[in-house]
Amino acid sequence: MYPSLYIWPNHFRLFTKYTSRACVPLCRNVDVKACMKVMWFMYNRKLSTQKSTSDKEDDPVYYGNLAPQIRRVKIFSLCTSFGGIAAQPFLLQEVTHFGGYAGLLAVYSFIGFFTFVSPFLIHSITKKYVTELSLNAHTGKYTATVYTFFVQKRKITFSTDDVNVPDIPGMFTSFCVKGIPLFVDPRLFDDPVHYRNIMGFNKPLDLKLGNNSIDDGKAEKGQ
Repeated sequence: MYPSLYIWPNHFRLFTKYTSRACVPLCRNVDVKACMKVMWFMYNRKLSTQKSTSDKEDDPVYYGNLAPQIRRVKIFSLCTSFGGIAAQPFLLQEVTHFGGYAGLLAVYSFIGFFTFVSPFLIHSITKKYVTELSLNAHTGKYTATVYTFFVQKRKITFSTDDVNVPDIPGMFTSFCVKGIPLFVDPRLFDDPVHYRNIMGFNKPLDLKLGNNSIDDGKAEKGQ
């Protein structure tokens, strides 16, 4: 049975808002008690739908301003690579006819670099760049978005416990998540608190300047 609607006036207003129009035609030939049961069921279903939708929504906290440029560069590189592969038969015929094997080697070395090496080189640099970063307030987990080789969005969900900040970060690497290096610009965060939490700056500092077990072992040998 539904609880008394006089206890929660705010719920009653939402109740009438979402169910009155839908249930009035159904309740003309039905008793009031049965009609109220139907309306209360529809109201609870509406609230559960809104709650599940809000649980799935993530709040954006970071946006990489180089994301459009990276996307255009990767698309251009892939298009030129596919064009170079498609033109291989025609180039082979023309180069062997006019330049012989020496010209063939020179032309294919030049074209092969932009056809095969350039896309992989660009991807090796840009695959770490985080284009978007969002936070789910209900789960406390972040979702980072990066581009794949074929310019598809890849989402990486992680918590602050999954983050590892290397002592000597590599090129274009801010932190690692489950072994995946990622790069972010601290100036582009909406709130610097998120960058602090991800990098672990809010955790207590470890001021141990050595391994205690090694020091204890040396002391025992000295005795």
